Amino acid sequence: MGLRMNMYETRLSASSMRTRRAYLRLRFLTVATLSAALAPTLPAQYGFADLGFPNTTGRGSSNLQCRVYYPSAQSGQNAPILERKGGFPTVVFLHGFLTLGREYPAIGEAFAAAGYVCVLSDTARFSNVTQRDDGVALYPALLTANAGSGLLAGAIDPGRIGLFGYSMGGGNTLEILSQNVGYVCGLCMAPVASPSASKITVPLALIHGEGDTIVPWEPSSQAAYDAATLVRGLRLFYRMNADCTHLNVASLASSSTRDREVWERVLRVTMGFFGRFLRDDSASLERVLGNDARSEARLRALQVTMQTPELWSRSEARIGTDFQISLAGEVGVGALFLGAPGSGIATPFGELLLDAASVVFVRADAIPTSKLLPMFLSIPSDRALISTEFALQGFAQSSDVAPVRGLKLSAIRVRATVKG
Repeated sequence: MGLRMNMYETRLSASSMRTRRAYLRLRFLTVATLSAALAPTLPAQYGFADLGFPNTTGRGSSNLQCRVYYPSAQSGQNAPILERKGGFPTVVFLHGFLTLGREYPAIGEAFAAAGYVCVLSDTARFSNVTQRDDGVALYPALLTANAGSGLLAGAIDPGRIGLFGYSMGGGNTLEILSQNVGYVCGLCMAPVASPSASKITVPLALIHGEGDTIVPWEPSSQAAYDAATLVRGLRLFYRMNADCTHLNVASLASSSTRDREVWERVLRVTMGFFGRFLRDDSASLERVLGNDARSEARLRALQVTMQTPELWSRSEARIGTDFQISLAGEVGVGALFLGAPGSGIATPFGELLLDAASVVFVRADAIPTSKLLPMFLSIPSDRALISTEFALQGFAQSSDVAPVRGLKLSAIRVRATVKG
């Protein structure tokens, strides 16, 4: 494709792009349409309702009381839920000791405003064991509600349900994920210690502050991160400094600017994590792994283990600009390939998501100890390139030793259309 390589950027040759443009336009999918379909919905308003779900597991509360926030065309309690084909991505939240889910409205409101159904568990104020059992039972209960005729009928995407929790609920998030009941990913805010993290296989994120004097970060979040070696995908520990306490990490303290800023960052990382694993929105990783996440002044350490490399874009593809991409992987080689989107071809390095006949090597470089490699694809100021569509897939070292020295293709491709 007429690519000119150097250490930090690659240029698309306008002449060579024009010669293959007819071919590419025939082969490429309608990228802009697909990207729009995957992008987060931001409804202007959201509703909430207090619901009870029958517990059919025989363990925990007989009635699973929850406050549920959801996208709506009007604000207020019991407002009608918006319709979405296939349902909305859904998160279940487990509260801390002595509280109930309804006492975390900032969480429910933020997720509903971003196009999620957010289920705040309202049981087990005092019981760690009951909360764990209820968290397990909520997964099948939501599937039943989704298949029924009530408020949540058809509102939940059954393949996109995540779990997260705070303090006691964070520890129980680790316990529940270790049982592999169906949640596709999980996040913990200042979790109490759990001995079960070593059994977790789904993507996992932990957020904790050094100012937490109630649940210290080292024997809880650090221990969980170190133990969770079976995680398939991303394993992350976002540790903040002493300004991050046991209360403001979950929006329970907001009287000071410091408290509000801490919560804003925690929420940003949280939304980015679920955006990636419940929406397949790779650009959300900028708030989790990228420069956005690392620019936080209160960040003390960001620990990342990449079982599968991740690739995302940080800008739009426009003529006369650098299309910015980030590749995250383990320390070692990192490479970028360009081509038409493909239906998926099994290879020794994972699934190739580009059309094999059109794949072009773009560049390779060393991924540093930060495990983040920024890359740039320079697009000439040539209006003939407008509407040219392309896709990118990364290739990097992973934490796996198999299949070929830990080298893997990224789990998601970046798709873009050149704009004027």
